[in-house]
Amino acid sequence: MSKRSLKATGFTRFFLMLIIVAPIAYIAASFYNGQDGIQNIKGFLGIDKKPEAVDTSRAKEETNGQHATYEAKSEDIRMLKETLDSKTRLIDQLMKENTELKRKLESLEKTVEESQNN
Repeated sequence: MSKRSLKATGFTRFFLMLIIVAPIAYIAASFYNGQDGIQNIKGFLGIDKKPEAVDTSRAKEETNGQHATYEAKSEDIRMLKETLDSKTRLIDQLMKENTELKRKLESLEKTVEESQNN
């Protein structure tokens, strides 16, 4: 009879399972979504990055890209403001309509009450 000298605790088994199963599950899910899971992991860890030489044209492109991004954000802000204004006008209109309908309802209730009393 051989006796086991080392026993794995429940946490150790769980930890080892996570180390093995979690990456496999991530790769499988990435593959299912049409992505390259291994390349994603390399990107997360920074393994696939190669040292890049300093390029002034790239810096100019980034500046132009930032300007374009700023313009796009400005356009988005303008569109959101227009949407907010139109929604505010609609809310005001609906509140007026609601008030008018409440008045009509009250007058009709009074009329019904008076006709029932007579």
